[in-house]
Amino acid sequence: MDGYTQVGSYWVESGKGSKNYSPYFPSTFNTSHWIYTSFAKAALSGYETETTKRVVTNNWAGYVYWHWMYNAGSYSTVLNRRISDRQGQYDEYGNSGSGTKYYAYNYFYAFTSTANCPYLGKDYCCSRNQESYNCHDILPADKSGIFTPRFFRFSYYVSNYVDYYKMFQYQKVEQLESETQIEASDTVSNVQEWVQYRAK
Repeated sequence: MDGYTQVGSYWVESGKGSKNYSPYFPSTFNTSHWIYTSFAKAALSGYETETTKRVVTNNWAGYVYWHWMYNAGSYSTVLNRRISDRQGQYDEYGNSGSGTKYYAYNYFYAFTSTANCPYLGKDYCCSRNQESYNCHDILPADKSGIFTPRFFRFSYYVSNYVDYYKMFQYQKVEQLESETQIEASDTVSNVQEWVQYRAK
C-alpha cells in the first residue's frame, strides 16, 4: 500500500467445526450406511498460508458397532446366533453357497457408542477370526434388523478444527521533516524549530 508500512498482524477466528472419521472401516462395511457416508476416512489436516490457517485437534470419540445378520425373526438376546462381517450366503464355517445350511446375511446394522461392551470372543462369526462384543445393554429401542446383540467393532475419532484469517496492521508514512527553512504564513502554522546535536 503506497504511503503505508506494515507494522504488525494478528489472527482472527472465522469459523469452527468438527468431523468424525475412522481409518479402520472394513472393506465389507455397508457403504450406503449413514455412518460410512458421513464419516471421513482420515483425520482432517491443519494448514497455514500467508492469509489463512486451520488448527486441528484429533481425539478418540467412540466405537462403531456393526454386523451383517440373517433373517432370524424377532430380536432376541440369544448370543449363539452367528453374525458375519460380509454380505452373502455362508455356512457356519464361512463357506459361501446355497441350500439349507447356508444363511443369507443380508441385514446390516451399525451404531456408534462410547460404551466398552463386554468381549465375547471369536465364536459364531462365520469362522472369520473376528472379535465380537455383547451390546445387549446399549442397543437402541428400535432393534429392527439386529436379531442378536453380538457385534463387531472398530474405533472412530473426531477432528475438531478452528479456521482463522490474518488481519494486517498498517501505519501511514508521513514526512514530518523539512530541509528548508519554513516560515509561518496563512497556509502554514504551528512551525516548530528543532535542533539536532550529533556527537563528534
